[in-house]
Amino acid sequence: MDVLALEAAYAPRWDAGDGAGWSRLFTEDGMFAVALPDGTPEIRARGRAELKGRCDLFNSTMRGVHSISRPDLTFDGDKARAVIPFTFAGVGREAGRRLEVVGMYKAEYAYTAEGWRIQFRFEIPFSRLTHDMWPRDLPEIPWLSGVTS
Repeated sequence: MDVLALEAAYAPRWDAGDGAGWSRLFTEDGMFAVALPDGTPEIRARGRAELKGRCDLFNSTMRGVHSISRPDLTFDGDKARAVIPFTFAGVGREAGRRLEVVGMYKAEYAYTAEGWRIQFRFEIPFSRLTHDMWPRDLPEIPWLSGVTS
């Protein structure tokens, strides 16, 4: 149940831009990686300070929400592993860009003095789309005059 609680806290902390809270879900030396096109992991952050910075930086330019499915968990003493399907939809804060990601996380956990923590999280996107949003205001089009008022 403690690992499920950890997972339940993961996305809301990231989505709220709580870099400090999100980074504390990891072990002191925890790592976050994203799959490159060939499937190998690219370490994006290592250790709580980098993890916090990664979350803060992302949320300074983009806001969004994750939808995370039930983890498929296996335990081995004070270690655990999970595969977790997810989707993410976000909008750029200034540029009107959208980001949609569908994929899975592979996570490894360790039981520490703080309880269960994420030791390694590997994001494997199946689909990653970015595109411009439609203009927020309609341009001046003579035949639309009065339609939007």
